[in-house]
Amino acid sequence: MDAKSQPPKTFGSRSKEIWDETKKGVAYHQNEVKESNRPFWINGHGIVKLLGLICLIASIKIFATTTAHPILTLILYMELFIAVFFLILYICAINRYLSFIIWPISDFLNDLFCCLFLVGGIYFALESRTAMPVNYFIAMVLMGLAAFFAFVDMCLQRRSFPGQEEKPKKPKAPKKAKEAKKGTA
Repeated sequence: MDAKSQPPKTFGSRSKEIWDETKKGVAYHQNEVKESNRPFWINGHGIVKLLGLICLIASIKIFATTTAHPILTLILYMELFIAVFFLILYICAINRYLSFIIWPISDFLNDLFCCLFLVGGIYFALESRTAMPVNYFIAMVLMGLAAFFAFVDMCLQRRSFPGQEEKPKKPKAPKKAKEAKKGTA
């Protein structure tokens, strides 16, 4: 049997020619990343996450110049790595390929716990020092800003939950018809 008489290879229910027309390799994935990134940056998620990331990095640097409790730097590094993970996830459009995880809910929970951890870290930083240098106070303010940006990101994510489409409003009945029904009863 020669190569010309063999049937075409199939991938699932698609033939190889149809598969080649729909998936174009690197160009297809580059377009996929562009299309995935556009709403991430336009809706404000990317900007808010980037601002929170900058505040976390700045507070880590400032806490490194002063004597701070190791738990504070641990909290900041933990939140920094988680924030970088979600930023890379959305920039590379990995969330489109891992559909078995509900990404809006996991990102919402991450922002909720980030906000709680940072506020708890601020309280701990405030209670652990009696005399507060200016650098220490600035680092605490930056932690507060990072917590605020996490809260803002939670508010922005409400729109991206599954099943949150805008429902059409029913037209209201005219008041005269209601009054006429009351008068006859």
